[in-house]
Amino acid sequence: MANLFGASGLIGQGLRAGQKFHRINVVGQVLADRPDGGSDPTPEIRLANIPAVVTPLSADEKLQVGTVYATASHEVRVDYTALIDPTVQIELIGPPGAPQRLFDVLAVVNVNERYRELQIVTVERKT
Repeated sequence: MANLFGASGLIGQGLRAGQKFHRINVVGQVLADRPDGGSDPTPEIRLANIPAVVTPLSADEKLQVGTVYATASHEVRVDYTALIDPTVQIELIGPPGAPQRLFDVLAVVNVNERYRELQIVTVERKT
């Protein structure tokens, strides 16, 4: 019988610190309250800097309007945080001098609905 509990089981497996090789910034907007009771979005700000696992999923090249257009999708896994939803973007922090890489969030999955790990499907933006 399979072990469903514990470190090697299926339930509550989660991420270990040694697996998180990347650092990401969560980039988004915050609503600022106005004195008249409304709210205005702020310019994009970095909401968090967190460790993550970034894995390429697929790459696709298309011919669009006479030019080659490429997209790459990635899976990003992080410990649970309420800051990440489809309205934010993810910025991959690379070594100094590396080009900036931005990802648009397509879907956010709370793995096993246990509020321990998020699995995020993203598509890379051309910068």
